Amino acid sequence: MKFSTTVIFTILFAVVAWFYVNRGSTPLRKGEQPAVDPAVSMKLLDVDSQESIHWIQIQNMNRRETVTLYREGALWMLKYPVRYQADAWAVEELLKILTLSFKVTEYEPKEDWESYGLLRPKIKIGIESKEWPNRRYLFLGDKAPVGDNLFARWEDKARYFLLEEAVLNAFSKSAYALRDKRIFRNSDQELKKIQIRIGGHIFELVKREEGWFWDKPDSIQGLSVGEKTMGDLMKRLNALAVKDFMDQENKKWSEFNLEPADSEIQIWTRTGTSEALRLGRELGVRHAYYGRREDEKVLFLVDRNLVIALLDTVVAMAGNLTEVSTGDLQLFTDSKSTEPNE
Repeated sequence: MKFSTTVIFTILFAVVAWFYVNRGSTPLRKGEQPAVDPAVSMKLLDVDSQESIHWIQIQNMNRRETVTLYREGALWMLKYPVRYQADAWAVEELLKILTLSFKVTEYEPKEDWESYGLLRPKIKIGIESKEWPNRRYLFLGDKAPVGDNLFARWEDKARYFLLEEAVLNAFSKSAYALRDKRIFRNSDQELKKIQIRIGGHIFELVKREEGWFWDKPDSIQGLSVGEKTMGDLMKRLNALAVKDFMDQENKKWSEFNLEPADSEIQIWTRTGTSEALRLGRELGVRHAYYGRREDEKVLFLVDRNLVIALLDTVVAMAGNLTEVSTGDLQLFTDSKSTEPNE
């Protein structure tokens, strides 16, 4: 074979080999539409399971807000900007996004990081896991010119990739959205007693093997309650939730009529746990009552309509058997509509 022919074939072979090795690393210019091959996609985060992740931090650069979450036993807790139990469902969504998302084959950047929105990313996501004890940060940048995707990269990597825009949406939640707003967190367990103490009246129901029975008022003690009726009450009970958190320091519970509390709703479970909602005075401008969980020093608002709906249900259950009416339930002695002076 002639020398010139050998050189030509050698060059052609080198070109083909280079293309084969680098076909997944072709730089993506703005406006280009690369062919995304599912066969070469990779998991965003290579961990054994969701349980491997034990720390998440979301730095939202647009809102200048940082939210830090950590695993504490079976629960997820907010560590910053407030210390509070996290919404289990909201955190579950974040974990699914991290462990089930795939990235497109990585690309060598042809322009600087600012061109992709990755120099000062919209969101930084910090992660600690069993596999990655040293914190890793995922940068989410600008929307890509292809489909519903965005540019992304790991802070310690020199290449970038595409992610579905849904990742950005999921991690744009505020600290408020990630806080657990349930008031009764054990209401999904089997309850054995419910007590509602309002305006000098006490309504108490107990669960026995045969079903639910009235224990208070004394005039209807021992009378049974139908399954459908109890179902309506449980719906109203589970509907109670935090309308807004009133994060204030140096609270004086007496200013909100929360200590001593004239009104309280309490539940007990068969496992021995109990939870209580203390209700204080009304904040008329917010159509809400001040409230706090008995075991927490966190002030919040509870929607007035939800409280009234629960009381209406209780009165409807017992009203025909007693002489108590909704009008008899003078809920709260103080109905000021402004914030107390600090």
